[in-house]
Amino acid sequence: MLPASFGDSLVIEYGKDDDHKYIFIDGGPYYQFDEIVTVLKDKLPEMKEIELLVITHVDIDHIDGIIRMINHDPPLYEIKKVWFNNYEDLGYDEPDDILGGVQGEFLNALLDKRDLVKNPKPITIHRLADELKIEGGMKLTVVNPTQVALSNLVKEWDDHLKKKKLTHTEREIWEALNGDHRYEPLPDLLGGDDEKIEEWAKTDCDEDDSPANRSSIAFIATYDGVSCLMAADATSEYLKDNLEKLNLLDEFGTITVDVWKLSHHGSKKSTQDYLIQAIQTKKVLICSDGKRYRHPDKETIAKLLTHQDEELDIYFNYTSKYNKEWGNMDMGNDYKARFHYPDEEGYMCVDLMED
Repeated sequence: MLPASFGDSLVIEYGKDDDHKYIFIDGGPYYQFDEIVTVLKDKLPEMKEIELLVITHVDIDHIDGIIRMINHDPPLYEIKKVWFNNYEDLGYDEPDDILGGVQGEFLNALLDKRDLVKNPKPITIHRLADELKIEGGMKLTVVNPTQVALSNLVKEWDDHLKKKKLTHTEREIWEALNGDHRYEPLPDLLGGDDEKIEEWAKTDCDEDDSPANRSSIAFIATYDGVSCLMAADATSEYLKDNLEKLNLLDEFGTITVDVWKLSHHGSKKSTQDYLIQAIQTKKVLICSDGKRYRHPDKETIAKLLTHQDEELDIYFNYTSKYNKEWGNMDMGNDYKARFHYPDEEGYMCVDLMED
């Protein structure tokens, strides 16, 4: 879990002996990417190649840093494969049905310039299994988005371009990118007790219906018997429906994973009760410094505590006033939870193979 401020940036490291391989997911907002690179050079100096770069969706707290990464010359890393759903790859027949957006257009132009291998088809839950094997024994099972979710993003993406007075014309996109300094190459305290936790856990929260979040690339990474649900910003409704469509839920309507990276930084809108009941896990990851949207929401943590039967480890990559009080609360014997905070702000390593 890398220092992506209110966004996401994660690395999955896997492999045998000294043959370590890496999957890189999202790059946080543009202004955090210098710090992300500094941490990577310190903690993972041996990472020279990226087996798979995943840009889950086009919100700035996920895509911005990746634009800076790809815009760097010479390249920071050798990238073998890229997952990114952009309008060129969706294959719509009608000229108005184009998936776009300013940051998406920037990234697509850079990927083409670098001649990086992109997904030939949209990344959706219907991808063939033989397309999801990554070198080194890693298997990825896509659990979001659907083709419908991508289609519903079309209007919002086009509206974004229109507001910036841009079209999908390559010349316009390059002029806009080269003139945007953000992508230049690198040089409420909680308080509370058991009663409050119960109160927060019972709160009915509106559901996230953002087209961008619904189109997030979410997947389950499985390696050597260990599984991680990397949920990006996918919504509870879409995740639960897609897990059912893919027959990943058992007879009790649940799936067990070793780690669950919560959607949308622990937002109460993105982690509904029915999804928590469906996903059984012992480890939860929450990426956010809380500065912009005050994530994670206290309601999300409370719901996790009340719905999980076994001891739960919750990992934060920042210590903030919106999460630190959880580690100080005396929750008695009612809740089996341990909260883990970073030694260095923004960075948290969770070693799954040691368990």
